[in-house]
Amino acid sequence: MFCAIAILGPVRLNEYDEVAAWALTVIVASAATASRVVIANIVVFPFELFMPIHGAGRDMGRTGASHPPPTNCTLDPRFPYYDQFTVDNSRMDAKDVRIFCEITFKGPSVNELGARDISPSGIGRQLGLDEKTVRVRVKKMEEDGFIKGYQAIPSFALFGLKSTASYRFEAINIVTKHNAIEHAKRLPHVVDALDYIGPHVAIRFVGTSASDIQSIADSVASRFELTKLILGGESVLSTNLLPDKLDWQIMQKLRHNARCPAKEVAKALGITPRMAEYRIRKMLTSGALLVRAMIDPRKQQGLIFYELEVSASEPQQSSIARQLEKQYGEKLWSIQKSRAGILLVSLFGFTLGEPEEAVLSSLRLEGVRGCSVYILKEMIEPLGPSWIDNIISQNIA
Repeated sequence: MFCAIAILGPVRLNEYDEVAAWALTVIVASAATASRVVIANIVVFPFELFMPIHGAGRDMGRTGASHPPPTNCTLDPRFPYYDQFTVDNSRMDAKDVRIFCEITFKGPSVNELGARDISPSGIGRQLGLDEKTVRVRVKKMEEDGFIKGYQAIPSFALFGLKSTASYRFEAINIVTKHNAIEHAKRLPHVVDALDYIGPHVAIRFVGTSASDIQSIADSVASRFELTKLILGGESVLSTNLLPDKLDWQIMQKLRHNARCPAKEVAKALGITPRMAEYRIRKMLTSGALLVRAMIDPRKQQGLIFYELEVSASEPQQSSIARQLEKQYGEKLWSIQKSRAGILLVSLFGFTLGEPEEAVLSSLRLEGVRGCSVYILKEMIEPLGPSWIDNIISQNIA
């Protein structure tokens, strides 16, 4: 048996910390035979108070050996090897990220998002920006590869599904979490999943009813011995469009290339470009079809999406929400009440220290009883062809 330990750290996160944190510790234990491998938890301590990812921790009280500095850090004369990690994020600012959030994190079943438009003018109205500004910034994100493509999602109402709900699951270790994610990718009625750093994953389900969704979530939790917590649910936005075979064919053509020109759609289906454009516009305006941008997580350097789970007394939730909106401005792109006494606050930042600082700042607000942070690693889609693709194919046959 052997044991390998890899450590990156310490790193300095501001000018006051002598030793800020241990950035990464990985412990791997393996049996002598390749058939048995046990991987211990990966523990990430990227912040300056030696706090684990969720909740308060205790001071580790350790110092690190000297190692060559990472290539993406700047040096401070007081520290011979380590300084604050910095990543080149000069290509994106807060407005860029807000635009990205508008076209990426839109849920196809959430009522308040049903009327939103993927067009630059619609995004501009939502964010108080002019159409040209939005168009130029989106084009730049596409050219940089940050936006890798666009996906068309049919309204779940077309499938006879009426409710959606998100559950956050906690696994006993990271290996179990990833096994659960791989299972969820192949599971019918899974919309998407948010994989957080650490043992947590949030999965969004859609079903005929809330009880139907709960049974699916229970089966996932039971299979992998996960603890689960419902984050909230919504009714699926209804649509008055009854698609015919041609509409389903157009959906299939746009499914994984939603920006496919109408001329190409028309040529593939043997119709006129004018007819293709008319049908596409009709499905979008009726809420039968939604377009969402897809991110390439490899291009996410220097950009951190995170979520605060704020526990607060009911009478003060509105006041707390207003204070958070004022404090974070453009960096706060969503805030919603999850369940009794819980606010889910979605933010983004450009440095490792921001999520932890947001926790400490939130805990100082009057009426806040507790706060946890979940740092998003990536959004995960079902494997293709997914259950959505299969339903579209069935309606075409």
